[in-house]
Amino acid sequence: MSMKYLAIIAAVVSLALILPSCSKEEKSLKEELRVMKEENNFLKAENIALKKEVEELYKKLEERDKARVAPETQVKPEALKKDTKPAAAERPERPGAEKRKPETETPR
Repeated sequence: MSMKYLAIIAAVVSLALILPSCSKEEKSLKEELRVMKEENNFLKAENIALKKEVEELYKKLEERDKARVAPETQVKPEALKKDTKPAAAERPERPGAEKRKPETETPR
């Protein structure tokens, strides 16, 4: 019988020592959870702000593209034709002109 009592006493003592440490751990876990929730809320708010900033940047890019396209549409097609040079196929060949290969190898 004394062994039974000894086992019960050992169990009670170990529970008495373990329970306070469990409550301390519980408190620290609750604190860590609270901090993580705050950090999560902060990150969500930052994410929303960054999404809005990206949307604004896209709008600015679209406005720049529209501003670039608008002056190009105002240019008259006749003005473009006068400024362009004739294509290589339209240029007359000079008589006696030889076509050279570009030099790719260096002389030895």
